[in-house]
Amino acid sequence: MTLDEFFKALAAVPHRWKIRYGRLIRTADICPVAAVCNTKIPGASEVDDWESAGAKLGLEADLAEKLQSAADASPRYSKRLRAKLLAACKLTETA
Repeated sequence: MTLDEFFKALAAVPHRWKIRYGRLIRTADICPVAAVCNTKIPGASEVDDWESAGAKLGLEADLAEKLQSAADASPRYSKRLRAKLLAACKLTETA
């Protein structure tokens, strides 16, 4: 899965997104990478960690980690990726 394909799939995830604890992008307790996996891959509805989800989606491990870091606003996260995640989830940083 390419990055563009990921963001397109994320925008189509039928869940309500929230920013939890002031920084974590989540639907329920599921991160964006796992949510896309659970939506796109038949039988993957139990995946709740970004590493397994990224692998199942065919994302390079480095890219999945960068997406997760941006979703969590971890130290040294990519502001560009975070902005794209927020847009795909229809959120703003102050949500």
